[in-house]
Parts: sequence; structure tokens; C-alpha cells
Amino acid sequence: MTGSQTKPAAKKRASRDGETNLPAAEELEASAAALASMAESFRHGRAFSFLRSLAASPPRVILLEGGDAGERAGTALYWGMTLNCENTAREAASSGPVPCLACPVCLKFLGRLHRDLFFLGGSQGSITIDEVRAVRSTLGEAAREAKYRVVILAEAQNLTEAAANAMLKSLEEALPATVFVLSAPQRERLLPTLVSRSWVLTLAWPDPLVARDDAGGEAERGWVATAAEFLATGKGLFDRTGARGGVDAAGANALIIACQRAMAQALSGMTGKDIPPGKSPDADLARFFATLPEQRLVMAHAVLAEGQESITAQVNPALVADWVMTRLYLLRPKGRR
Repeated sequence: MTGSQTKPAAKKRASRDGETNLPAAEELEASAAALASMAESFRHGRAFSFLRSLAASPPRVILLEGGDAGERAGTALYWGMTLNCENTAREAASSGPVPCLACPVCLKFLGRLHRDLFFLGGSQGSITIDEVRAVRSTLGEAAREAKYRVVILAEAQNLTEAAANAMLKSLEEALPATVFVLSAPQRERLLPTLVSRSWVLTLAWPDPLVARDDAGGEAERGWVATAAEFLATGKGLFDRTGARGGVDAAGANALIIACQRAMAQALSGMTGKDIPPGKSPDADLARFFATLPEQRLVMAHAVLAEGQESITAQVNPALVADWVMTRLYLLRPKGRR
């Protein structure tokens, strides 16, 4: 078993003699350039500066929220490179070490093939207890090549309940030179016990006008439009959920994620105030949550959380989608009904 727990193409997997075949040089260069640009950008530069300042005494667990799925994953890898980069000469006195993104260690992290990197990705489905157990079996050992072993759980909101509980035990059993990174759209999507053990870093929240690289992809964007239309007019949802095979568990979850993201945008003031209604489903959905008073926002959060729990418990997805959206619709101020 290689250090990285992603499922790369066969040509990128570790060979039997322990050597790894990195992705093509141009792929790594493009990844490094994109990550360097993100680290220096106006949107995320301050968060990356805070992250680097932690390198002298790294927290056992960092939780990354905000951004989109690609940005969260990139930030997690950047943290691993910050702790282990061979080029220690590059250092910004005000914010800690800056990884070179070009040495063998950084290249292996970028390719997710370093022997001391474990990358469990939940963007395409649940992170299972078997995957967590596979990582736990090595956490009592010292790092093989790097200074720090790095365990990344990307989109950790997709941990199954059993896997989340197993991960809690892993946090307690790992050697001091092991660090964990959890990522999720919002911290509220994770077990409170996981959040309480984490140092939380918030990336810039997604702009509702910018296409997202996040869990759900095109399917989720379709649910954004459905949710925005239903909450504005009371129409469009039941035609979709009532059709045979119209919504599965992934679709119902995508609908809830769309609403949770819109709520986070509304709380951050990102509602696209200059965008006319009907021009952007993302902005329309964020504006819906912006109209709710604080008490009803709390109720909306509880409705969405209960909806996710119902999906995990394998309740009929169509029933979950209808119940969640109807409850949200009834929270609208009276003047908007």
C-alpha cells in the first residue's frame, strides 16, 4: 500500500519496488503554479499566511472550511508541503516557511504519491471505515521519509458515522509527528467532537457568481436552480422529485449542500445585491436566506442537518428532499408567501 490513499491512474501508482511514478511534469508544473497563485491571491493570501505561521508548532488537527472543494484540497496539500519541503532556505520572516513547490518532496505531495501522505477523498462518495482503518494501521509508526506524516480527509462531511468515530480514535493514537487535515464546506457539517479537536481555518467563501469546483458538480448546480425556483415560487420541486428516479440519495444531498452553501454566503453578506432576480440561481438562493431573521436561520440550519441525517439513515431521498424544501419554504417571512 502506498502512502497516498487516493485512486490514481494505474501509471501513477507505486511500483512493487517502492518507487513511485509521478504524473507528467507539465501536470505538476500547472498544479504548482495554480497553488502558488492561490497562496498569493487577494482572496486566500491572508489564510495561507496564517497557515504558514503555524508551521513552527503545527496543530495536531486543522479543519479547512470555506472555498470550494479544489481550493480546500490544494490548501491541505500546501500545508503538508509547508511542513516537509526540503527547500528550507525560502522563508518569510513574518509568516513562516514557504514551500518551494519544486523539490522532490513537494512534487510527490502535489502528485499525492508521497509515502507519508494519506489522502482520503470524499468528493465522489462516502469515506468508509475500511479506508480509515487502513490509515490507522500505520499511525503508530514513525514517518518513513518526511518530518511529518500528513493525513488529509478531503470533504470529511462524507465520513460515514463509523468512519468518523474511528477517526476520532486515530487522532488520539497517532504519534506526535502526525498531523491531520479535515476539509468541509462548513464546520457545521462535521461531528462536533471532530470540530472541537481542530484548529479551524476559514478560506474565503465562494463567490455566488463564480462557477464552483465542488462536490456535486453539474448535478449540484442543477439543484441550486431547483431550490431557488421553489423557494421563490413554490413550484418546480415536486415535478422533479415526483418523477420516477427523479432524485437519489446523492441528489437529495446535493440539494441540501446547495442550501447550506447559500446560507453561508448570506451570513457572509455575499448575496449578489446588484444581480437582478432570476439572473443567478446562486444569488437568488443566497438572498432567500438573507431575508430570514436570526431565529429562522437557526431553524433552517436544523432542518438541513436533519435532512442530512435522514439521508444517512437511508430514508427515501424524494421524501427527504420534499420535507426539507417545504420546511424551508414555510420559514419565509409572511410578506413573501
